[in-house]
Amino acid sequence: AAAIARASMALDTSQEDWDDVMDVNAGGTFLCCQAFGRHMIAQRYGKIVNFSSISAYIGYPEYTSYNVSKAAVVGITQSLAVEWARHNVWVNAVAPASVRTPMTQYVWGDPELYRSAQSRLLMGRWAEPEEFVGVVLFLASPASDWITGVTLLVDGGCLVDGRWGKHLPSERDANQA
Repeated sequence: AAAIARASMALDTSQEDWDDVMDVNAGGTFLCCQAFGRHMIAQRYGKIVNFSSISAYIGYPEYTSYNVSKAAVVGITQSLAVEWARHNVWVNAVAPASVRTPMTQYVWGDPELYRSAQSRLLMGRWAEPEEFVGVVLFLASPASDWITGVTLLVDGGCLVDGRWGKHLPSERDANQA
């Protein structure tokens, strides 16, 4: 679930920032899957739950590298699910939105930005990390034995509402304020 983001317009994104985001978000996910996958394939059973983002499905402004890296996590999840199903290894992902984490602290740590962002969320609030425990436990349990290669949107209705990402401030906006 480790991730980083670097806010910049696509034309201003440096190769270093692009590589850092891709290495941590996509590369880190792949390497962890590979390491655990070897063990799971050897024991002929396992479940992997990756973390993507709803940013994999929308063009969130000023976060092209993050969006692409999280779309890569969806691709990694699907590819490994296909490769490893014959070994009884299930690979799925969770795609959250607007979670109060250290990475999003620039928004929720600023009362004005937080109120603005929160007002645009269908459920009227940000998710807490603890709210993903049940979803991950489900995907890691026998209850999900007929589910593999799926990225489960756990976004409080953000994608169906259509407001998420349109007007939320970027980290760059927050730093310039």
